[in-house]
Amino acid sequence: MADPLNLPEDCQNRNVANIDCFGADPNLADNSPAIQAAIDYCVDNNYSKVVITGKKQYTLSSPIVIKQNVHLEIDPTITLIVKGNFQVFELQKDASLSGGTIEVVDTSFNSSVIFLSGAQQIEIHNHTAISNINIINRTTTYQGIAIHLYCNKAWDFISFFKASSLQITNFHT
Repeated sequence: MADPLNLPEDCQNRNVANIDCFGADPNLADNSPAIQAAIDYCVDNNYSKVVITGKKQYTLSSPIVIKQNVHLEIDPTITLIVKGNFQVFELQKDASLSGGTIEVVDTSFNSSVIFLSGAQQIEIHNHTAISNINIINRTTTYQGIAIHLYCNKAWDFISFFKASSLQITNFHT
């Protein structure tokens, strides 16, 4: 992906990465790579926030990892459309996700929309959080997991993370 410093002036905010500056476009079949590139850019440049702004719909067709110390902030007017069967967002320790609507529209979906792994050892002094999100399954199968907290080994744990103002609709699990 392009370095946003070589893009137009509106992409040169030195504190925030806007996904549009990394090639996101509502007309693309998959905007996940642009979102991941913005997250990776934040990690590489010690930024802490990726934003998705405007009144748009973006399609996601591959997984996104929100890395440590990055906050993905989605405007309430944004809808992320999930097409395919994959773990949509994985939050690492001290990562956060807020705002917007995430809609599952693919009947093959049987994965997690938001996934947290106990291998990250998420505990009380961390800043791992999800807030102000609508997670909607628009299919008639109602498959998948809206929020999946997973611990596999004895030393995996999720002892504390913040979740607030969530609306979850049409998931069996």
